[in-house]
Amino acid sequence: MRSRHFAALLAPAAVLALAAPALASGPVLPPDFPNPEQNSYLYTLFFSATPTEWSPQGTVVADSGFRPEANGFPYPNFGASYAPFNLFYDMPSGGVQPVSSATMRDLYGDGVCLTTKGTEPGGDCPLTPAAQYYAEYIFDATSGGHCYGFAATASAVYDGTYEPSAVGASTLMTQSQLTNATQQLITRNWASQFTASSNELKLTPAGVIETLILDLTPGSSPFVLSIRGEINGVFEGHAITPYAVYDRGNGVYDIAVYDNNYSGRQRAVHVDTVANTWDYLMQTKPDGEPVIMSGDATSFTLVLTPVSDIVAQQPCIICQGGEANNLVTLDPTPLSAGDLELGIIGSDGAPLPEDKYTTLPPLNPIADEESTYQAFSVEPGTGFGITVSGDAITESVPVVIRDHSGGSVKVASAANLPVGFGALAEFDAAGVLAFAADVPSKPKLEHVFAQGVRHYTTIVYGGDAVAADNGRTLTVKTASEAIYYGDVNSAGGTMTVNAALDRGADSKKFRATNVAYPAGGQLVLDYSDWKRTNQRPTFGVDTNGDGVIDVTVKMKRVGK
Repeated sequence: MRSRHFAALLAPAAVLALAAPALASGPVLPPDFPNPEQNSYLYTLFFSATPTEWSPQGTVVADSGFRPEANGFPYPNFGASYAPFNLFYDMPSGGVQPVSSATMRDLYGDGVCLTTKGTEPGGDCPLTPAAQYYAEYIFDATSGGHCYGFAATASAVYDGTYEPSAVGASTLMTQSQLTNATQQLITRNWASQFTASSNELKLTPAGVIETLILDLTPGSSPFVLSIRGEINGVFEGHAITPYAVYDRGNGVYDIAVYDNNYSGRQRAVHVDTVANTWDYLMQTKPDGEPVIMSGDATSFTLVLTPVSDIVAQQPCIICQGGEANNLVTLDPTPLSAGDLELGIIGSDGAPLPEDKYTTLPPLNPIADEESTYQAFSVEPGTGFGITVSGDAITESVPVVIRDHSGGSVKVASAANLPVGFGALAEFDAAGVLAFAADVPSKPKLEHVFAQGVRHYTTIVYGGDAVAADNGRTLTVKTASEAIYYGDVNSAGGTMTVNAALDRGADSKKFRATNVAYPAGGQLVLDYSDWKRTNQRPTFGVDTNGDGVIDVTVKMKRVGK
């Protein structure tokens, strides 16, 4: 990482925003219902009839036999909690459950387990630190909704991939009970979007109609249909289940869909194959205002993904020897603060070539209180940086950027960055993790990595603030089995260092608090002799930056 990269901090990037909800007319809330003024909008939304214009019309030319009333879930898409839907639908009182290790194992295979010894095949197991980080990320990321998981799971039950019992039903999906097992399966299939998206069919609207007419046959519900587009300059999306095609004449068709934001109702996506356009009235979040999204032959925003690819075991992003690409995500920020501007650069500070990364569109509805951001899939072996600009925000925000890749998780973060800040998180192919800002900050850096059967986690945080236009660095060198902690400009400073070793079911953690290092120096953790949990890491100060510990510092044991 070099200071010259700060010239890229204001690189152009998409800004995310939200439209304000508005009330609609419809059914009248029962007089004894709690908070009638607050809940009348939701009651209308959930129980009013589909507008005629957005109901499937015409002559059926392809039909899977799926119908939302019988084969859709009897409750709507939810986010971080079941509220407010549990006022209207039969939903559990225990709240949305974290992603289980069994779900991670079903999704990615045994590579997520520290050990499978003593576990049932496909059952719960102790997760690797990287897999645990990723499970927590998946849980947090579904706070805005589970639409992709709803759409795929409903299709997979209908076509027989899953038994109805997998979603707490005896025969039809409309009997489904939202048990923990049901929720876990929906979440599992939601998480597939990060890898199954590579199998998306890039089609024009007319191509989508042609494909559905060919492949929608009785008993088969083969696709998830992703709806994407801009609303007020914001790129948003949703995922639904296509089940039939209606010919309305003159090249106009309706795709009949089960939309998991509207339980038990038949709805339609309009496609004009002559103009090669589409439009759809949809919600961008489960309890938000319906808006019309649209696209054409050049936008590729009406997307089909085979359900078979979604329900299959996925390439493992965080397993050793698994999916090689880097999945880079930015945590949500408070909606009240406005939106951050993002960019992606190469190790030379120039914009990263477009053939080196893919921008993953947000398929989740956005939570009311948060702004969410698109993810990046970056080619393996590519050093890159994520630039963040706070020019458009109105209050201080935290920034958390995560890089999930083969056997590893890297997290760069800083709290309370002020209005107008610029920052850069660097994820170097050579093992360097860094965070720098043009304002004073206290970056927190986390690196989880595996070396054979050993899994290490190291975190650096606290200490003195890092000066503006400087940054904190954490470098892992697996060849020499050492970790180096310092700053971009070698200015010296203080920091707290945590380190943990997980091996099998055993784990040991150590900490050195507010350790100082001089200008030109760094801190070093030598883990070459820390291979078992009954051993202790060697840690200390390298005073001249030659990689050798000159002053040993004893790390204290943390926990049992």
